Amino acid sequence: KKQKTIGIGLLTAIIILFLGFTIGKNVHSEENQKETITEALLSKDPDKIAGVLTSKNANLEVTSDTVMPLVNFLEDNPDYLEDLVTNLHNDNEYGIFTIVQEGKKLGLYDAYKLQVLPIYFEVSTNVEGTVITLNGEELVTADKNDFIKKMGPFVPGLFNFEAVGTVNGYDLEATQTHSFLYPEEATTVNLELEGYEFSIQSDLSDATVYLDGEEIGTLSDGEGEFGPIKFEEGMEIHVEKAFDEGTIVSDPVD
Repeated sequence: KKQKTIGIGLLTAIIILFLGFTIGKNVHSEENQKETITEALLSKDPDKIAGVLTSKNANLEVTSDTVMPLVNFLEDNPDYLEDLVTNLHNDNEYGIFTIVQEGKKLGLYDAYKLQVLPIYFEVSTNVEGTVITLNGEELVTADKNDFIKKMGPFVPGLFNFEAVGTVNGYDLEATQTHSFLYPEEATTVNLELEGYEFSIQSDLSDATVYLDGEEIGTLSDGEGEFGPIKFEEGMEIHVEKAFDEGTIVSDPVD
């Protein structure tokens, strides 16, 4: 009777294990995992995309933050996203993306992920001390004039660059937006700081100069050189000089 009970228990355990393995094999099938990958892309959710993405490059960190360029690109290019999902379903690859087997799930089933080729690019600027940001995060600070540096690896996608620096006491900036999807597309992003220089003359020999109401310097013998400044439409310049009897203010000049 005891042996019979043990035998039934063992048989039951074997059946449960077999059923569990069969169900797990179906749940974690290549087709179902492929569906999870494409659903993550269609969701445009950075956490979900980071969860299915991988790279051969060990230096490429895949997180919800580092996949944001790809998320932004997919947001702006719905036709590309549609083609990407269709080709991954049919051929397991599209451009820089390939569905590959990587590791195991639960130690039993083949795991599949979306492998991506990383990109590198160079950033350059012309002013030492310029801070270059990428998608709102500080990337690098120029340590010399004519600065150039290779950066990467990055998850491909849409990149917003901004450079902010100071020239002769004036703040200047440069911005650029690039879409890099293929390694051969990546190039030098030139963030050269440029501004406008101008001269002022006035019969008020040592007047104070104002740009849009903000003091920017003083004339010497009625003359002065200013800039470079970042030009914006509608800017106005005027000069002022204080006397005992009051202050003389010039008419504004566009």
